[in-house]
Amino acid sequence: MIQEEIYCRGCRRMVVALVADGTSLTCPFCGVGLNRDRSYDVFISYARPDEKTALRLAALLDGAGVRYWLDVKDLGLDSSFIGEIAKVLSNSKVLLLLVSPRMVDRQWVEAEVSFAMRTKCLILPLMLEEFDLPINLQ
Repeated sequence: MIQEEIYCRGCRRMVVALVADGTSLTCPFCGVGLNRDRSYDVFISYARPDEKTALRLAALLDGAGVRYWLDVKDLGLDSSFIGEIAKVLSNSKVLLLLVSPRMVDRQWVEAEVSFAMRTKCLILPLMLEEFDLPINLQ
């Protein structure tokens, strides 16, 4: 048996479990079967003032069966923010960057984009409104 972090599609939590090969597990929080594939389809990066938009987008992705990561739903209170972001981004297919004037010069947004570039994660910008992009974002 090995200890493994397993993604729950039901309550969208990472569950730590002792796992043997061929074992099927259910989430202790919601009872849904656990998915042993720990990757995410989409990591949502946004500035805190755009949180409502990020949550609406997350609901749409969830309805379409897309596995996404969103800090306000998935970052545990005891998590190391930088360590968790690095782990999740390295296991994500796409960084969905919500681009708005409010995200310019936001330290965490810049860090997430920088890490995604280093890990070769596809960056998909989504313009929330029209504005003049700073040169470093063009």
